[in-house]
Amino acid sequence: IGALMWLVRTYPRLSVMIVVAFLLSLASQGANSITVIYASYRYQWTPQTIGIVLTVFGLASLAVQAGLVSFSTRHLGERATFLGGMALTALGLVVFGAAETGAQFWFGIPLLALGAICGPVMGGYFSKAVADNEQGRLQGAWSGVNAGMGLIAPGLFAFTFAGSISMPVQAVPGLAFFLAAALIALAIAIGAGAMASLSGQRG
Repeated sequence: IGALMWLVRTYPRLSVMIVVAFLLSLASQGANSITVIYASYRYQWTPQTIGIVLTVFGLASLAVQAGLVSFSTRHLGERATFLGGMALTALGLVVFGAAETGAQFWFGIPLLALGAICGPVMGGYFSKAVADNEQGRLQGAWSGVNAGMGLIAPGLFAFTFAGSISMPVQAVPGLAFFLAAALIALAIAIGAGAMASLSGQRG
């Protein structure tokens, strides 16, 4: 909390992007927290199948972050890469929520893996916005965002999932993923204007 308060006080122009970071973290951690119980409930996947899916996703995300970040930012720019990554993430979450079979669920994996590019881009954006001797405090603030959302996301998304499968008229088991996609869409709407404004100030 102290690191976040320092960041807002010292760099008030980054306040809007901090909101974007909160939304992105909330959506990502929320979706991650219910994936296992969701796949077990809707597709009757075994722990082995879920482990394979999560491993494939993890390796694909690492490959994207290691190999595409510099290429994409160099050719498309930071803003387009970041917003495009979030858009792919939102689309992947919609695919997860709408997938009626386990095979359809797999189609969301490459979308989310490509969307993982937005994390390093956001980290770099914040890093370049603060002084060199303040990078440690920035990492503390970044950790504060993730820790705060880590307290909220599991309960919120578990509650959403539980409610979605207990609706008396029509169950919507993918509702939690749709919620995550909506949070990402909100982050896109906020971040698009904020990044353009900050780029203009730096220019």
